[in-house]
Amino acid sequence: MPSVLSADEIIEIAAGRLAQGMVPEDLGPLSIDTRSGVEGAWFVALKGKTYDGHDFLGDAFTGGALGCIVEERHSYPLPSTNFPLIAVSDTLVALKDLARNWRRRLATKVIFVIGAEIARSQALVQCIAKLISSRFVCKAIDASASSEAFFELVSLEEESAFVAVSFDPPGLDDVEFLASAFCPNIVCLIDEPFGYMRIAAESEQLKAAATAVISSMDRRPGLILSACSDSPCLPDLSGVERHAVRLYRGSSSNQQMQGPSSASSECFMPTAEESWCIAEVCKNCGIPDDIIYGAFV
Repeated sequence: MPSVLSADEIIEIAAGRLAQGMVPEDLGPLSIDTRSGVEGAWFVALKGKTYDGHDFLGDAFTGGALGCIVEERHSYPLPSTNFPLIAVSDTLVALKDLARNWRRRLATKVIFVIGAEIARSQALVQCIAKLISSRFVCKAIDASASSEAFFELVSLEEESAFVAVSFDPPGLDDVEFLASAFCPNIVCLIDEPFGYMRIAAESEQLKAAATAVISSMDRRPGLILSACSDSPCLPDLSGVERHAVRLYRGSSSNQQMQGPSSASSECFMPTAEESWCIAEVCKNCGIPDDIIYGAFV
């Protein structure tokens, strides 16, 4: 089952306070969208560029929500003062902290794929997730938006053995914020990590972003796969133990995986470097060679 929380747990983890109502005895999951059902759940009132979740507190109340997580304000648009509201300084940060707490409690292994093109990273993640799913429970997540990514993380089932994440945050400021919740076990660096930000960022900034991801890794144990040895954006790996780093060497064994993959979409043709990453990740996750290489023609 996904994370279910009491009011006291939310207050402790998210550094909140009960701003209104009584503390309910029930536990509930989190919800970030009143349209997808909030009955028995804690609705997190997030703010976006074009919306404010606080405008939908009434919908959460009438929809049977257990309560709401809100930002500190003088008043809230609700018809009842008995409805539980937990106030925090920032609801997105609170969601991140709750997601990180759930991540720490899970035995799930998290795999990050970071490349130069978002579409290729997403296709590669789908390929990895499908191969791992042949033996284990594995979920694919697109981490291009903080709120959705954190919600996906906090909604993970305890039975999930692996999570493959296309780590493509929209900006440099989002990199460390997102990575700190996921604490990846495996990081795949392909081509030019975060190269899609090249227009707005210099090589040193992209390198610092990749290094921040490495610093966020869970050490149970960690593995870094690099298929971008010539990229100026390769992170600083000087403090990483040698056995935890594997570099693409262009060996002949990688050529076995050239061609369209039955584990990915028809239009995705993995490069030699991407094929190597797929193989190394799946081997590390306990997938037999015959399943890995049998997926490629």
